[in-house]
Amino acid sequence: MIDTPFTNPFRYSPHPLVRKAAREVMERLDGMISSGLLSDEVARGFTEGKMLGVLVCRSEDKSTERHSEERSDVGISTLAAFSGNVGGQSHIEGFVPPVFDLMEEDGYYRVHEAEITAVNKEIEEMELLEKEPLELRLKEARINMEAEIFLLKTKKKECSSIAESQFANGEIKRAKDRWKNTISELETQLSEVRDRIKSLKKLRAGKSDKLQRWIFEQYIVHNAAGEKASILDIFQKQGLMPPGGTGDCAAPKLLNYAYTHGLKPIAMGEFWYGKSPATAVRTHGHFYPSCTSKCGPLLSYMMQGMDVSGYG
Repeated sequence: MIDTPFTNPFRYSPHPLVRKAAREVMERLDGMISSGLLSDEVARGFTEGKMLGVLVCRSEDKSTERHSEERSDVGISTLAAFSGNVGGQSHIEGFVPPVFDLMEEDGYYRVHEAEITAVNKEIEEMELLEKEPLELRLKEARINMEAEIFLLKTKKKECSSIAESQFANGEIKRAKDRWKNTISELETQLSEVRDRIKSLKKLRAGKSDKLQRWIFEQYIVHNAAGEKASILDIFQKQGLMPPGGTGDCAAPKLLNYAYTHGLKPIAMGEFWYGKSPATAVRTHGHFYPSCTSKCGPLLSYMMQGMDVSGYG
């Protein structure tokens, strides 16, 4: 039996059972990808790089078999999870489900996400079809004004009489007035477009903030003490707002599934599968600590009620 304290997700050496479980998950994924058991989108999502996690649990509950690998140790099983979604899928056989499924068709998230997407499209079209052409016309008008005034002033220098000089001055004034009106009109049009874009961006921000808040209210997580709370409540009690994507990492998925299915977490680890990303140090098969910005407050709450000091 395993009697070590539970893994400190922010500083740990993986338990041998965690290492073994990770190898099994990677081998299983390799086989599913090579044999074509996964859709092209999901297979590509894994091979392009994804953070995975495994959780070793103690339980006699056989209902966990769909998301776990039964071990030879009596009552010991392992759960697997992936961060975020893979190829647009949040439910994949062999992995625990998300804490809350945002991908439900015609659900609140999809409907309001579509509204935000529509506003985004309107902003992009207005910038491309109205703002940018007006900026170009204004720039050209200023250049053309300078060129015409320079030419008229040059011609004035060639005047041989006072009458010709006065006529040239009048030409310069009329040209300046004409260009001033043209530029003023373009500036007014551009200002109106920029104001409309600014208003749309404000509308988008309001919709995004409202949707993000709703999401974090739906993410209800449990801890080892038998308590539960929304992600929004957990962060707000610390004077924080959760970053986007909080609750979708592998670790909170694993712990929440365990708590809600009568499983006792024993050891956990998160590792990288697939290609190394260009933006961070990630190597296939290597274990990494949980992020502190998203998972710091969240996992600290979820691990309340258990002895946490890490393995190794």
